[in-house]
Amino acid sequence: MLAAIARLTRRGASSMVLEYNDESFGIVQGCERMSPGCAHCYAERKAQNWGINVGGLPVWGPAAASPRKVHGEKHWNGPLGWNAIKIPIPGKTRPNVFCSPMADVFEDHPTVDHERVKLWDLIKKTPNLDWHLITKREDNVEKNLPWGKTDVPWPNVWISMSIENDYWAKRRLPYLVSLNVAVRGAHLEPLLGPVPSLAHYIKDLDWVLVGGEQRDDDPPKTRPVQPAWVLDVKTISDGAGVPFFFKQWGGKKAFKSPTSAVVFKAMKHYLAGRTLMGQEWLGWPVPKI
Repeated sequence: MLAAIARLTRRGASSMVLEYNDESFGIVQGCERMSPGCAHCYAERKAQNWGINVGGLPVWGPAAASPRKVHGEKHWNGPLGWNAIKIPIPGKTRPNVFCSPMADVFEDHPTVDHERVKLWDLIKKTPNLDWHLITKREDNVEKNLPWGKTDVPWPNVWISMSIENDYWAKRRLPYLVSLNVAVRGAHLEPLLGPVPSLAHYIKDLDWVLVGGEQRDDDPPKTRPVQPAWVLDVKTISDGAGVPFFFKQWGGKKAFKSPTSAVVFKAMKHYLAGRTLMGQEWLGWPVPKI
């Protein structure tokens, strides 16, 4: 946990360097809520707090009524520099880029559609970086990939589906396991319930990430993650030999009361940490390409 805090302090919190990435890159700013995991979206709060807008219009909302804010040439040139000089976190083969922290790369929005084409060109020019794309738009991924179902996928594109409970696991995991990509990840954050359906798809996954909801602006409003849910996911992952990464407990951490009942204490996510059963679990995928 202290190492993660040190990284955020050293690099700057605004860089969105998380526990599992070296850098972050956004193609646009703005999105629309899709499912329960979006209810307390950090990106939406940041957009509101920072006053991000396009011509006075907010960037959060339906595509028909809300614009998305684009970035300039300097922003798009950044990854070219990382490609030349970045050194990966120990244990990784290449530096990892989280894309896109303030948007969903696969949102069906005219501005996102345009900028996504530029992203594929950028990824092609940065073969020394692994790009991790996390999405909730399961049915919009395959048709927007720059390679086909029977082609050799790009080796530096990883795709994770954001899944918060079993209802969405049943909807998103079938799409995820059918994708022709180097790494398929189940991104269970914020985990809001058990996901027993994960067991049906785990053998076709390359990575499982788990995390509780983060609400550092108001920890008491955090929706807690039950330790039993996390342990079940770990058991399923371990049984299939799939790397398991526990990112954080989030804004509420579970403790045993004197009566052995589980009670939750609200706190900043970095104080709650990411220790599970006395240690950190930092499983890392091996790309199939």
